[in-house]
Amino acid sequence: MRFVTAVGLVAALGWGVTADDKKDDGKGKGGKLDPAALVGTWEFVSGIKNGEKADPDGLKASSFTVNKDGTAVLGGPAGEFKLKYKLDAADPAKIDFEITDGPVAVGEKAPGIIKLDKGMVTLAYAPMGGDRPTKFDGEKSYLFVLKKKEAGKKEDKKPADKSPEAKPDPARD
Repeated sequence: MRFVTAVGLVAALGWGVTADDKKDDGKGKGGKLDPAALVGTWEFVSGIKNGEKADPDGLKASSFTVNKDGTAVLGGPAGEFKLKYKLDAADPAKIDFEITDGPVAVGEKAPGIIKLDKGMVTLAYAPMGGDRPTKFDGEKSYLFVLKKKEAGKKEDKKPADKSPEAKPDPARD
């Protein structure tokens, strides 16, 4: 349950597809998933948790960074979780996560399946060590679609209003 809570609260990704991503289908030799294509920072686009739509605000506030050394970082409203992962590039590719550091659920594992197509990742996994999903439907598992964050893309922050009319209001402060 801790893993469900941890990943459920944090899970919200959405990517920006670059021109290079559009050319790359994420498959290496033999049509298998290319692990190097997963490396980078991803944003959640959509999610389903056991048949129910994931909170869009939570998804927007989260990101997922995959490192080439077999580690990943999932960040969002619930905090930052460090993970290690193992990838089997079979078809469908299998991925196994374990939380190595975070506010809760350290040591929890989640088996899943993953695919990469035209710059979008689709990930289905069983929280709390359940059975590995066999399809990408989110009915009895968690299902997230992510896209790669564009290099150099910064958070959208509202610029400060520096107009003469924008003076501090002591009644509101």
